Amino acid sequence: ITFTQHIQDRIQFNGNTALLDSNITLMGIWPAGSCNGVFVRDDYAYIGRGSTMEILEVSDPSNPVSVGWVLTEHLIIEIYVSNSYAYVRSIEGLYIIDISEPTNPHLCGYYDTVLDASFISIYVLNNFAYLIIFASNAINGIHIVDISDPFNPFEAGYYDTGTIEEDVWVADTLAYVTSYS
Repeated sequence: ITFTQHIQDRIQFNGNTALLDSNITLMGIWPAGSCNGVFVRDDYAYIGRGSTMEILEVSDPSNPVSVGWVLTEHLIIEIYVSNSYAYVRSIEGLYIIDISEPTNPHLCGYYDTVLDASFISIYVLNNFAYLIIFASNAINGIHIVDISDPFNPFEAGYYDTGTIEEDVWVADTLAYVTSYS
């Protein structure tokens, strides 16, 4: 969704005055209520709406059209799309959804994060999902989940950084992780 309106105003930010000057155009609105998480690829937007992952066809941004959806058991927070799958971060774990047919997405597998864990971030590269997890009763840090079989994801390894992480990005053989401390 893009926004358009001309804004030229002064705002206060931490005691400093800043000038806003931008041209933004509202192209379309999806009126289905509150949404968490969005990932856009090609002509499709994948959105989390409660515990539903909905697929919108957005080739005409002024007229987004729902073409498919799948229900999960938990609130959806973040979506990452790679190849024919959507990797959906919920408040309880990782759902793997086949999106090869946008009009007929279906749930393949699920990886349960540790009880009472906060699943904070996800990045997918090749056959692995890199999850940032924080829990008082588990190993914090980066958990690497083998997703080569989307019906049976399993933990391939982890690294406890000893801090509270926020985000992860993987390039080649390196994982870049941000933390609070």
